[in-house]
Amino acid sequence: AGATANPLQDELEEKRILLDLQIKEKLAAIERAGERGQVEEAQAMMGEMDRLRVEMDRLRQAEQEAQAFHLEKRM
Repeated sequence: AGATANPLQDELEEKRILLDLQIKEKLAAIERAGERGQVEEAQAMMGEMDRLRVEMDRLRQAEQEAQAFHLEKRM
């Protein structure tokens, strides 16, 4: 989307990339906590990761809507 002339779509893509990175980092932290036997901490982080995944789903939907709107405008 970097080559598009749609700043909203570019912003959404950047947010999605950052969110994806946060999810991966959280998953690694959960695995480390589990390996150390810190089950409660790992479970708390799972809740945080679920929230990040919901946010990711919303971003993906917003990206699709922005792309569809951009295509409609061009027609």
